[in-house]
Amino acid sequence: MATAVYNPTAQINQLNTANKAAANLGLLTARNKSLDTLSTAQKAIEPAYLKSRSQVDTSNQQAARNFAEFMAQRGQNNAVGNSGSLAQANITNNAMKQGSLGNLATSEATANAENAKQVSDVNTGYNSGVASSNANINAATMQSLITAQQNYNAAMIAQENANRAYDAQQKAAAQAQANFNTQRADAAASAARAASASRSSGGSSGGSSGSKSSNINDTANAIIKAVYGFNTNAKAAAYLSSNKQSIMSSLLNAGMTPTAANSWVYGIQNDLAPAKEKTTAADSLSGVNF
Repeated sequence: MATAVYNPTAQINQLNTANKAAANLGLLTARNKSLDTLSTAQKAIEPAYLKSRSQVDTSNQQAARNFAEFMAQRGQNNAVGNSGSLAQANITNNAMKQGSLGNLATSEATANAENAKQVSDVNTGYNSGVASSNANINAATMQSLITAQQNYNAAMIAQENANRAYDAQQKAAAQAQANFNTQRADAAASAARAASASRSSGGSSGGSSGSKSSNINDTANAIIKAVYGFNTNAKAAAYLSSNKQSIMSSLLNAGMTPTAANSWVYGIQNDLAPAKEKTTAADSLSGVNF
């Protein structure tokens, strides 16, 4: 009988999708954590350099005041000859300020660029990790699908073989039943012939003879239905052996002669028995009392 063969292909593909989602979620969480850290660092760059620029301004102004105080201590603030020195000092101080501010601008740009590079590296690493993870999962899934297909094919072949064996068994059983039905029909025919012979040897004609023949036929048919009502010859033979005494008595009471009754039972007994257990007509009377 055919039964369904399980094919796990759909479940394997679903597992592939679930594994990818789980692996990618882990990579995405790690990426977002890194990006959050870099974002915090990037936001801190501008305020830090603003503070540094403010410190440069403060230092520049302090240097100017220090120089002015120095000149005042020498009593040369208003001297015409010192105007050139003051101008030169201011130029130098401003140059130092601009140099410091330029260096800060360069450092700030470098810090922002480095932060942007790190952001790019994190995203590149994430994309690479996703591709690598998916490739590994797909490879494992492919192997699982190949193995599942091989197992499915083997199961289908085994199922087909089982179906063929079952069909052969059913055909054999049907043939055995057909053979049994044929044997039963042959036995019924033999019984009919025996009953006819008994009627022929019964003697007188008329109403008494007709009633006797009908009684014999009815009894014989009832016994045939009882014996051949079993589904195997072995069971039918066992029933006949256990009830031989009563069967013979029924046939004799119906009007069949002892010889005809013995031949009739003998015919059924030999019909049911295996070849090596065939009996003779005399054997069939063993243990029967008329």
